[in-house]
Amino acid sequence: MNPLLILGGMAAARRSVHEAVHRSARGVAAYAVLVVFLFTALGFLTAACFLYLMSIWGAVTASLIVAAAYAILGLAGFLMIRTQKTASPSPEPLPLSTTVDEIAKAAASRDVPGGVIAVGLFAAAGYFMGRSMARRR
Repeated sequence: MNPLLILGGMAAARRSVHEAVHRSARGVAAYAVLVVFLFTALGFLTAACFLYLMSIWGAVTASLIVAAAYAILGLAGFLMIRTQKTASPSPEPLPLSTTVDEIAKAAASRDVPGGVIAVGLFAAAGYFMGRSMARRR
């Protein structure tokens, strides 16, 4: 196999991984900002409800009502999570997609399988990416 072809493939894979990491980081940052604003809004909503209830029934009763409301919401969320069915592992092993004859033929062959080449390319790409990240620090 041509070494230039391998290096070109590794450079393309590096660019692709670099772009995917940046897209993921931007998505995570956007969700983090959204969560911060939602919690801020929830805090102001709680304060507004507390002040309204306090003007009607007093501070102690308003505190008890807000605490009970959050306890009920927390219990409902807990019960929803607990009642979700989790997928249990199947007791039977899955059948092989290849037959025993195909495995024996591949073991007897002297050719290098494509999977070994792919693993080698990914290992080399990981090595070069690690080195480039170490140089930036």
